[in-house]
Amino acid sequence: MAVTAENTLSGTFAVNDAEQLNIFCQDRPHALPPEQRVVEACMWARKHRTTYRRMFWIFGDLAKNQSIRRIKRGGWYEHCNLEGIKLSDVREFDTDNNLWSTLTRVMAMQNPEITRIVHFRKAPIDTVDIKAMWQAHCNAGDFFFTDTWQQAIEFCKRGAA
Repeated sequence: MAVTAENTLSGTFAVNDAEQLNIFCQDRPHALPPEQRVVEACMWARKHRTTYRRMFWIFGDLAKNQSIRRIKRGGWYEHCNLEGIKLSDVREFDTDNNLWSTLTRVMAMQNPEITRIVHFRKAPIDTVDIKAMWQAHCNAGDFFFTDTWQQAIEFCKRGAA
């Protein structure tokens, strides 16, 4: 049975087997299922644990700076570069929206104050229990203030962060 996949240039086309679908998804990371996108981000963080933790602390420090109202991936890349974080790790984080969207959600759930400078939009990964995936694939011992980024925003608005 063929699986239908969307091609933004020519509409839809049939993918005849799982191998072809896997190749299609590898070429188009945004076509990956949300669960796989979250797992890949968790695996990246596990592989680059020191880099992730440094980025997390830098994000926390930036969130405390009341003069910073918003930070996007490009600005984040610059801050990390200035802090001496290994460029290849940061470049991967900066250019991969799957990493950015998942890891910033994790950071916000771990430190709700980060929601002051990172503005989220709903995304397919929001259907995934990111906290549970993180604990299963990255680090079961990590502490989370909230279960979702939406709760992190509310937590921060209440002044609890």
